[in-house]
Amino acid sequence: MRPIRFSLISSSSIAIEGVLINNQLFPQRIGSSAANLREENRLENEPLVRKEYEVVPRFNSPTEYHERYPSILVQGTVTQARVPNGTNESRYTNHLFLERIKAFQADLLYGDFSASADTVMNYEANNVPYKIVVKRLSNQTGNDGFLIAMTSLQPVNEAAIVMRHYYGYIAAAALLLVLLVSFYYARRIARPFLRMNDATQQIAGLDFTARIPVNSDDEIGSLSCSYRPAGAGYCAIEKAGADA
Repeated sequence: MRPIRFSLISSSSIAIEGVLINNQLFPQRIGSSAANLREENRLENEPLVRKEYEVVPRFNSPTEYHERYPSILVQGTVTQARVPNGTNESRYTNHLFLERIKAFQADLLYGDFSASADTVMNYEANNVPYKIVVKRLSNQTGNDGFLIAMTSLQPVNEAAIVMRHYYGYIAAAALLLVLLVSFYYARRIARPFLRMNDATQQIAGLDFTARIPVNSDDEIGSLSCSYRPAGAGYCAIEKAGADA
């Protein structure tokens, strides 16, 4: 956005051109004189001006539009200039945010915004995506107000891009972890059955000295006991000795 040199000082002349909507003047251009309103060194509410160009073709003729929304020119002399407190705060220095507020105001004035619920809008500037949230507020008198918040999604997009670069590594690490866990539990579960299989082969060869360690009280432990020469009673004596 190019800087505009325009100053308001006491006793200087001023001209304001605007559109009358609902008996209220909304400035479109401000200059030092009426002739100055189309020159470079004037202030312009660009979103409202663009909205006017967008709305005029909806009417049968420009005359019909101006009958509905009259253009007003006010000229005078500056007697006193005052600015809001905290003009250096971010809500006033964030020009993009202010432009979106003025664009929303233009849509509202011309009836192009009528959502009764909270609204989330997408906006993009300089290849940076933004989210704009508009919340309608009503006071006790029934007049509506709006709360507008705007946030950039660039950090989120950058994080997503970084994550996409590491998708392959993350998938490989997850697969390796699954394989290690599966291998561990497969060996933990299969080891007692392999020992039982060996004991069965020894018993089949009339070797009754086969002995299977019993390390648990679950079904696998009970099954291991049944392969002992003295069965479950022998296991019970062994456990009692271990507890002592």
